[in-house]
Amino acid sequence: MLSACLLFIVLPELTLARHRAAGIVQMHDATLPACGRLAMNQPEDNMQSLETRLRAIEDHIAIQSIIAAYGPAVDTPDGNVIGAAYAKTGRYQAAEFVFEGPEAVAGLVDIKTHQDYLARGCAHVLSPHHIKVSGDTATAQGHSVVFLHGVNGWAAERVSANHWAFIRTVDGWKVTQRLNRLLDGSAAARALLAPCPADHPADHPANQPTDHAPSATIT
Repeated sequence: MLSACLLFIVLPELTLARHRAAGIVQMHDATLPACGRLAMNQPEDNMQSLETRLRAIEDHIAIQSIIAAYGPAVDTPDGNVIGAAYAKTGRYQAAEFVFEGPEAVAGLVDIKTHQDYLARGCAHVLSPHHIKVSGDTATAQGHSVVFLHGVNGWAAERVSANHWAFIRTVDGWKVTQRLNRLLDGSAAARALLAPCPADHPADHPANQPTDHAPSATIT
């Protein structure tokens, strides 16, 4: 019963907010139950707040979907899916490899090391990421693991820290930068998981140069 009432509250609020944005005012509907009519008479700021919260949820889902799609795409392999997630000036850096632009990022599946992984049997697994959205930009931080098949089954070949940056475009959220560093005890790798200051994102360790020795593989 409570769930049904909540639906009558939320849906009318969204409908009214969208109608008002389109210039259509709908103040009352006698066919709604009391809880629905009450919701439709709430102040405009309440409806705007609901729209804002809904957009935040949609943003988080969209960004998490981009991150979650990477593993299946790179193991398929489908470079087009990977490249399509990046902005025109998007950049992916993993160890000594630096890929600039969607086409270059898509080509990472053709690297010999990755082809050898595919031949042996591999799985690129990304953890749930911590996502922070600020207007039309966002960051995400989390872990990734590459499992590689061998004589004794599957073992973790690489465990890395990841820092992503995103921008909202007319085509949805796109990656502007992804940094990947092995969690081998280096401070540079741990720094990618540090909180990102919203007021000074350029001060985040992910945006600082590092002279940490690269590895010969990517995640």
